[in-house]
Amino acid sequence: EGEYYIEALGNCLERLVRSIRRKIGKGQSYPIRFKRRYNQENKGKSEMLTEQATRRYYTEGF
Repeated sequence: EGEYYIEALGNCLERLVRSIRRKIGKGQSYPIRFKRRYNQENKGKSEMLTEQATRRYYTEGF
């Protein structure tokens, strides 16, 4: 019974962490989009930064 409880708790925490990460990811996408709109002349650079941030988010999980 104790083992089952620990496993259930672990699954719950995992779901919580995943939802928090998703919220953080959504929060980060707004400033990047905002910056891009006012940075038309540096469009290529901005796009590259967005790509790097996205890749870092998925590889490191931050």
